Amino acid sequence: MPELFVELGCEELPPSFVRKAASDLSQQIQQRLEAERIGFIAGSGPFGTPRRLIVHLADVDAQQPDLKKRVRGPSEAAAFGPEGSPLPALQGFCRSAGVDPSEVEVEGGYVWAAKVEPGKPTLEVLRELLPAAIRSLSFEKSTRWSTGRLKFARPIRWVVAVLGGQTVEFELESVRSGRASRGHRFLASGSFEVASFDDLMSGLRERFVEPDPAQRERMIREGSLDASSGMAVLTDALVDENVMLTEWPMPTLGVFDEGYLALPEPVLITAMAKHERMFPVRSPGGELLPQFVFVRNSGEESVVSEGARWVLSARFNDAKFFFEEDRARTLEEFRETTAGILLHEKLGSILDRSNRIGKLAEFLARTSGQSDEVVGAAAEAGRLCKADLSTGLASELASLQGIVGGIYARRDGLPEAVAAGIEGHYDLGRALEAAVKGEPVALLVLIADQLDKLFGYLSVGLAPSGSSDPYGLRRAAGQLIEAAWNWAPGRPLYSLETLYFAGQNFESQGIDFDEGATIESLTKLFFARYEALLPDAQTSHLEAAAGSPLLDALCPRHVRLKLQVIGDLISDREFVFTATRPINIFASALEKGLVQVDDSNSAGRIECLESETGERLCEAERIAHEAIVEAVEAEDAAAAVRSLRALQAPINEFFETTLVMAEDPQVRAARLMLAGRVARTLRLGAGDLSKVVVEGGAD
Repeated sequence: MPELFVELGCEELPPSFVRKAASDLSQQIQQRLEAERIGFIAGSGPFGTPRRLIVHLADVDAQQPDLKKRVRGPSEAAAFGPEGSPLPALQGFCRSAGVDPSEVEVEGGYVWAAKVEPGKPTLEVLRELLPAAIRSLSFEKSTRWSTGRLKFARPIRWVVAVLGGQTVEFELESVRSGRASRGHRFLASGSFEVASFDDLMSGLRERFVEPDPAQRERMIREGSLDASSGMAVLTDALVDENVMLTEWPMPTLGVFDEGYLALPEPVLITAMAKHERMFPVRSPGGELLPQFVFVRNSGEESVVSEGARWVLSARFNDAKFFFEEDRARTLEEFRETTAGILLHEKLGSILDRSNRIGKLAEFLARTSGQSDEVVGAAAEAGRLCKADLSTGLASELASLQGIVGGIYARRDGLPEAVAAGIEGHYDLGRALEAAVKGEPVALLVLIADQLDKLFGYLSVGLAPSGSSDPYGLRRAAGQLIEAAWNWAPGRPLYSLETLYFAGQNFESQGIDFDEGATIESLTKLFFARYEALLPDAQTSHLEAAAGSPLLDALCPRHVRLKLQVIGDLISDREFVFTATRPINIFASALEKGLVQVDDSNSAGRIECLESETGERLCEAERIAHEAIVEAVEAEDAAAAVRSLRALQAPINEFFETTLVMAEDPQVRAARLMLAGRVARTLRLGAGDLSKVVVEGGAD
């Protein structure tokens, strides 16, 4: 059976686009073939380089199978004459369906025919399918070129499309498909003809193009270690970026002036790795050496190495200038300068924001039971955490925000806990690692920073909408959730007490603030982030655990526990049905105004139940509630499940023997309030199980 391969050639794609674009193109082609009933086997790849995307499929059906379908024709009355002879309506229908009038069937008062649509040759189908698949690709940023309407990440220059040795002919804007591929732009710029996928792959490699990203990664890793005697610092992210920047990677060792080593190490590494995509080199003892590894894609080694050294030296010179200039002021003086940097017209300056962060970080440290030393360090680090935004060095190397502040804090002789808190408050992983080791200042500042950001922008109506999130609020909410999941200071991090304190910080600065509306927006944003952070969790489970009431979404650890409990209980349909009865009954009573939300006095009405099974349920609920409170505090899902299951028999017994809606108002109220207490305990352990969709139906 024939093979299909497609190569889409274009101008250099941004490195972050390549892998996804190759995968998307492969998926689009495969999905469209499946829709056309054309069988295939996934081949090699997909592959991608900055200049090309390659898809390969094996054993592709040469032709579509015939499609058989039953089509309805005219009514029986319009189809046949008095003696059963076919009338013009039936004759026309039979001609369009390709059947004889004697082959039709009558059913339900209408004429039906089995119509067969002959399958088309796959080559013919591909002439429309492939350009449609290419046009369907989307990118973060796209462009148009020539006079066409096609939008793509970069202009398309050539297309190879071959099925079983035959060209799949089509035109994409002004580019006609063919069998001519191209080699490396500089090392082998000519075109060459291919008849098979093996021809394409071997021809590219002969012309200095390695189409397989995995092989390019191997070339970079092995070549970089060889060039640097095994001491290059190869981070996965930077290796992958270089993989997608090159077609024929050639790692090259370069050197720079030793005098630049006087600059702080993070400055040197950032200038090399983030801005110039170079790998730093360390000695066997771990010291940074005046060397770098640069992955060239073309050019003479000596020329490229000298050019890379010159570019890197210019970057170092700029950093050195700003670093020396910044020595003239302390971090506290830089902090005062941020009064002139406007955060938002309704939210004040960066100085106002840092004051709020400092107060909130101190509050979080104190209420989470930290020592006086940590409380003081969190307050000071919060006050100073945005000071480096007015420094020259952070302006030159924006990715070092926070890190520059930490460097300058140490230079000013501030306590290490304060410097580390400033330095790590942008990096969740780093802050969490320190917190787990008993150094929580950076994490406290990070939490205060993200809470303040969320409260501020949500309060002025700038919640994310669709794909638009210019202030990074979704990321901020995600960081707060992950912080709570990975650090347990002994109390909920985002309690109403904390949220109200954060709101008061705005009000104390004369900033209008609607606490209720802002907290509601925050809970909705948290709920939406659970869906992104927990892609395997069913939507109904999330609604049960975090959406009823929605304020529960602000307790990430409790949400996670309830999801575990739901996962253990969901297979037991009888239990879920039992649990939904008190939840639904009490919710209905609330809606009708028969009871109040506050059931704190319901325990005093037990004498009004007039039901032995009700009294037993009341006692069972009390025991279960106490046990579930302990299980929640201990985050023991198994214990919570055991306590919830212990309620199943008393609940069933009560509802099977007792009429809840009794005629006597006091009895009815007591029984409804008992249902409310049981519903409260069920929600505490497993959320609102009435929201859960059970296999085979919804309860």
